[in-house]
Amino acid sequence: GLAHIRGGEPGETQVLLDGMPLYEPFHLRNFLSPVSVLDARIVDSLDVYTGAFPAQYGSRMSAVVVASSRRPAADREQEVGASLFHAHALSAGRFAGGRAEWLATVRRSYVGEITEMARSDYGEPAYADALAKLRYALDDDTDLGFTALGGRDEIALAREEQSASAEYRNDYAWLTLQRRFGPGAETTWIASY
Repeated sequence: GLAHIRGGEPGETQVLLDGMPLYEPFHLRNFLSPVSVLDARIVDSLDVYTGAFPAQYGSRMSAVVVASSRRPAADREQEVGASLFHAHALSAGRFAGGRAEWLATVRRSYVGEITEMARSDYGEPAYADALAKLRYALDDDTDLGFTALGGRDEIALAREEQSASAEYRNDYAWLTLQRRFGPGAETTWIASY
């Protein structure tokens, strides 16, 4: 969830997924943002810079969190599961002779149902998120990719004669062109919404 790294405000930490800056990448902001919009099953690596970070990340004060999504380990893999807070499904794989790959995941919380069963005063929070990624190798040194990430939160609170509700959405879509020029030299172009 949300962390105040080096004592800074949440907006002072930059979070990137595959080079794309994510704004408010957490669920349930009215409940201290306890859950990331990134399903842990899609993350291959996570680098956290808490000071003296490289110049390309120089627009933030506290920290930079750089996440890279994983690549499929097999031609086809599916997973369905549940945790204490949410249910999830994942699909990944390769096609076109291994030149193309996909990764898709969806999660839906049932925290609201748990708080309702417990008759809690914390209201009925709920969240859902989804990620879809498609990557195609144009040649041995050039990759073209498309990623879409979306998250939705709903919170309802009712006490006696008062009630409140809130709904939030965060949606991202980006196209990535990555070109490698040899060991240690590459360039990445990102067009995003």
